[in-house]
Order: sequence, then C-alpha cells, then structure tokens
Amino acid sequence: MNSHVQGVITGKQVHIQVKNEAPYSSAQESNVYLDPTARAEYDATSRTWRFGGADSLTAEENRRLRAEKRAKKAKAAADAAAASKKTTEMHSADSSSTLLTAINQAATDLGLASKNMGMGVDVEPVATFENLNGREDFIRRNFTDQEMAYCYSAPHPAASFAGRWAAKEAVIKAISSSSPTEPNLWKGAGAPLREIEIFMTTSGAPSVLLSGYPLQVFKRLSLSKLSVSISHSGDFAAAQAVASFQQE
Repeated sequence: MNSHVQGVITGKQVHIQVKNEAPYSSAQESNVYLDPTARAEYDATSRTWRFGGADSLTAEENRRLRAEKRAKKAKAAADAAAASKKTTEMHSADSSSTLLTAINQAATDLGLASKNMGMGVDVEPVATFENLNGREDFIRRNFTDQEMAYCYSAPHPAASFAGRWAAKEAVIKAISSSSPTEPNLWKGAGAPLREIEIFMTTSGAPSVLLSGYPLQVFKRLSLSKLSVSISHSGDFAAAQAVASFQQE
C-alpha cells in the first residue's frame, strides 16, 4: 500500500486533489511556455508538482540555460550517431575479415597449396552494385548478355553482380598463382572482364567459360581445368577459384 492510499484512509489527504491554480507563478509563465525543456519538480511541502527556480533567474540566464540544454542534447545525439556509424563500420570490417579467414582456412584444409594448381580468393561488397544508374557501360564492359540477364532477374541483383565480379577476380588470381614465376600476364587493372563468363550449370553450381585473351593465357600456361565457387555473407559476396594442371 503506497503513502497516498494510506493518507486517504487515515484522513490526512483527499483521494483526488483538485487543482485550483497553475503549477507556475505569473512570473514563470513565459519561461515555462517558451522553454520546451522546462520540467516540473515535486514539492513535498505542498504535495504537488511545481516549476521552481525560474523566479530568481533573469531572462538572460534562462536563455543561457536553455542554450546549454540544447547543446547537450545535440552533442548526445551526435555522439550516438558517431558510435552507431563506428559500430556498423566495425561490423562490416569484421564480416569481411571473418569471411576471408574462413575461405583461406578452407583452402588450406583442402590442400590447395599443391604445385599442381593455383588458387584465387576475392571478396566484393554488395554495395558496389547497389546503384547501377548511369553505369550501363561499365556493366556491358564486364558482364556478358547472359550474365546480365541472370543478375537482373535475380531476387537481389546487386548481390548477384557482386558474386560474379568476385568470381572473375578470383579466376584471374587463380590463373596467376598457378605459375608464380611467369611475368605479369594480364593487360592491367582496367581491362574488361567480359571474356571471363560465370554461368550456372544444370546442378546450380557456378562454372567458368573463358574466351579471348584470358583463354589464350589459360592455354599458354598449359592449364587443364578451372573451377569456381561463390558464397554470400551479409553485405559481402566471396568467391574462390582453382586452376589445375593436367595430372601426370
């Protein structure tokens, strides 16, 4: 039983206290109305809520106090936004790092460090392909008509494009790492990736079709087999590719 109910039962106070005046004085009225941060305080003597302290403050002091309150609120909001952004960035970085670690560990477990093969791993943020407005030339330069048709019809086109882009990059790394003593085989970072096509087999697994210059490099190194896999984890797409020589 709380003190109010006890007071009513003992007759020390009425059950419902009807107010006959505002909780602020005439001198406080403007400050209370114009200050959205003004708060009433409980007065134990009169057993009611009142706005206190404003009578003794000058208009300038009230303005200063209101400005300080607003500044504190703005700082708190800015700190919260910065903390949220930092957490998001850390989460994204951790996700990418964890994904790469898992892929590299899987490669080690599978014994892909063998001299008879090369391996490539790549991770691409899905956000890279979220907004494709005005980037049609870039898409056509790096993806075949079949790849574009597949990605645009997928439930999440950006994730599909990111997965295929990561696979193409992984294929280049796999072919390059298969013969580490060879000089740089590629035409540079700006070369189109359209001639490395990633398509889906009847089983649903991705596969690679080379043409043009990438196919020439593949044959020059006497490679015999190329396989690729694509994974998605949150905001990232990851791919690993294996380029193999003919087993003797």
